[in-house]
Amino acid sequence: MHLAPLIGLLAGILSAGLYIYGLTLTASSVFMMLLAPLPLWLAGLGWGPLAAGIAGATGAIGGLLVTDPMIASLYVAAFAIPVAVLCQLALARRADGGRESWFPANALLGSLVAVGLVQALVAALALSLTEAGLAGTVRENMIAVLGAFATEETAGSEAVVDQWDSLVLGLLVGTVMVAQAATAALAQGLLSASGRKQRPTPAFWALRLGDWTRVLMVPLLAAVVVADLAGSGAAGRGAFLLFLGKAFVLVLGVGFLVQGLAVMHALTRGMRVQPLVLAGVYFVALAMQPFGSALLALIGFFDRWGNFRERFGVEDADMED
Repeated sequence: MHLAPLIGLLAGILSAGLYIYGLTLTASSVFMMLLAPLPLWLAGLGWGPLAAGIAGATGAIGGLLVTDPMIASLYVAAFAIPVAVLCQLALARRADGGRESWFPANALLGSLVAVGLVQALVAALALSLTEAGLAGTVRENMIAVLGAFATEETAGSEAVVDQWDSLVLGLLVGTVMVAQAATAALAQGLLSASGRKQRPTPAFWALRLGDWTRVLMVPLLAAVVVADLAGSGAAGRGAFLLFLGKAFVLVLGVGFLVQGLAVMHALTRGMRVQPLVLAGVYFVALAMQPFGSALLALIGFFDRWGNFRERFGVEDADMED
């Protein structure tokens, strides 16, 4: 435990370096920015929540010294606080009838979704306080980014902005959630390989979201579709609610995407060709956007009613992936 502060300090410096390098916004640098939570997860899952907190604080201070308060605050909101909170939950355990039990993996997945919803709400409220408002700020930044890469062949960026502006907030938060989930899994794998892990590695194929996500998703999706068709998001409060509603839908969709991937892991357990099949599944999820991810999210959404894993999965519950 005495190494926790030092580990946290080093992890925070590395994480801040990845994050700051990502601000150059090249293809490789954006990928490195998405790896910024990895050192935080390694510190937290390997040396405890204290190390995760120190790492997050160190990364925030590093970002503040090199960049500006806005960029540093984005690091804190997107990476530092979520990792600290989720590490605290992941390492929570209690004695139950003389037997030690860990915070459930399903609840961890639900907590990741809840954190994403809070992030979307905070970001929407913060942007709504700007002079242009939420919708105006998003559109202005999209036009600036598209303008930087505009050519004669890509003229007409206004049409692109009109089509995608209301999805940008949700896509950004959803991307951060995917980065958090992927780096957490990678960190746990590295710690397991080194014998440093503190909690048992959850079975990914068995992950399930709580019913509250489906209860929230159905009316929320219906309201967003109706509002979009009615054109109520043109400006003002209507635009704020539409942007926020779509962000919530996409955040929940990320949770169902993870569950859909878990279903595919369960259905292929025991198969000799499992690595090949899963490689195809992940290729579809990553490359065939948005339809690949939407299909897997639908599988995850209907898994509770379809019981796909129980109906079509292998029977050996002790079999490893």
